[in-house]
Amino acid sequence: MANGQIYLRARHDELELVSSPSPRPFGAAILYARYLAPYPPDHPRAGQTTTELVDTLRVAQVQYVIDPGTPALTKRDIASAKEGARLRQTPMVAAIELPLRGDDLRNRRRRERFVDDTLTMQAGAAAVAAPYLEYKRRGSDVRRVNLAMVRRCVASAAGQMPVAFIQATLAAVLDGVLTDLAPAYAATGVTRVFVRVRGLDAEAASAREFSAYLDGIAAFNEVSIELVPDCVGRLGPPLVAGGAPSFSTGAVHFRKVPWPLLNKSGGGGVEVFYEVDGGFHAVARSTRHTVQSCFVPRCVAAAPNASLDDLRLHNLHVLREESRLAAANGGAWYAARLIASGQPQAVVWGETLRERAQRAA
Repeated sequence: MANGQIYLRARHDELELVSSPSPRPFGAAILYARYLAPYPPDHPRAGQTTTELVDTLRVAQVQYVIDPGTPALTKRDIASAKEGARLRQTPMVAAIELPLRGDDLRNRRRRERFVDDTLTMQAGAAAVAAPYLEYKRRGSDVRRVNLAMVRRCVASAAGQMPVAFIQATLAAVLDGVLTDLAPAYAATGVTRVFVRVRGLDAEAASAREFSAYLDGIAAFNEVSIELVPDCVGRLGPPLVAGGAPSFSTGAVHFRKVPWPLLNKSGGGGVEVFYEVDGGFHAVARSTRHTVQSCFVPRCVAAAPNASLDDLRLHNLHVLREESRLAAANGGAWYAARLIASGQPQAVVWGETLRERAQRAA
């Protein structure tokens, strides 16, 4: 996964999207581990299969990564919260007490069982990821525990590629936590990390927030680790222009890491919109006929009878093309493209990229 290719953050009900015909605007997918757990008794789909998404990805020959989503296990009411019901059903919970505390994983035997149970859930995935705790500006130091779990994952990966998820609060990222962590993660032997910044409204990122993300990417590049920004939506291509090999996004959802540690639906309640090709913004689907059509000849999203899946696929077309351009042409060129768009948010990112390119020259 490089050259600006994107990971689709797939929802459990996006079967048509993940099985879209080639060429697909995404190269691989990421899904939450809890999607594989049984439905609770009061769920409308109780007793039904939970492997539809994984089965569809396999049939479509799309490689995927399973995100353990373990920071949610530290949620104070995780043992009783309705939205945590499926997460509590995952095998990895058997090794721990809820809510999970970093101190509980200082016990090596308990920690290694937790890691092993988490890895078992990921059979069939192209990569395998250790469970992980969140980095915060203040509070208990989880660095040692996280690194120990990543080392266990690397040692146990067998034929799968070992990767790591890093989740940090926005405050911690602004304090430079990503830059500090890069050498330590390099020492584990992992070569790809997925970074989740909780609380960052990615598509409205300020110059300071964007620059802090770019600093983290640069630090991991220096130690030969690919840093893949996770759930960043329209911010993804500018991050690629700044050195990221790829990024993850959803077509409509999963375009930021929300502040709540656990969302029941993974970002539901958002109306499907229409990305403007080259415009760095979106419009309501009802007004899509007033803007430029998709550059992909076979895209039918602009047609009056277009389905919601057609619109979702179009949104990925636009993000993938922007990411391709960013990877192919670099920071200075893409900065000019962002600034020329006139979109206020794109201009902020463009000016940041231009300043960094000038300093590097």
